[in-house]
Amino acid sequence: MTLTKDDLIAIEELLDRKLEPIKADIVELKTDVAKLKTDVAELKTDVAELKADVAGLKAEVSQIKTDLQHLQAQQNVFETMLAQMKDRLDSLDGRMKRIELNMENNISKSIQLLAENHIETISKMNAAVRVQDKSAILEVQLNGLSLRLEKVELELKELKERDDRREQEERSKQEAQEEQVA
Repeated sequence: MTLTKDDLIAIEELLDRKLEPIKADIVELKTDVAKLKTDVAELKTDVAELKADVAGLKAEVSQIKTDLQHLQAQQNVFETMLAQMKDRLDSLDGRMKRIELNMENNISKSIQLLAENHIETISKMNAAVRVQDKSAILEVQLNGLSLRLEKVELELKELKERDDRREQEERSKQEAQEEQVA
């Protein structure tokens, strides 16, 4: 059996109708593949950005670790300085107690001797001049003691200032040394 031209045209039309959904599916598949390629390219770009971000985060974490180590080193220096200052304060406290005891023991006795001598002198003056007002005598005694106490306080203040200056100089030297070390 031979096929005529009409038969061939009819077969062609039949095949075209049957292949049209397949062609449409192929076109749709091509579109989907193109979209997938675009999506994969976007994913690759996103992954590259994520890698760059992770690398940046790693660098930042490394810097934070370095900063933390530096802070810990500084904290150790400050703790050492604080311990030294505490020792220095303990030393100063001991010195102050010794000075107070010295004042209490020696200066108080000296003031008492002076007061006794003043009393004797004043008593002799009273006898010689026959001063009747005992309140004036006591006032003179009190003024003498106040002046001596002010002098002792002034000397103590000068000692404290001198000690504070020395301590400040030592701190300045230590800070300069620490800055050189840093």
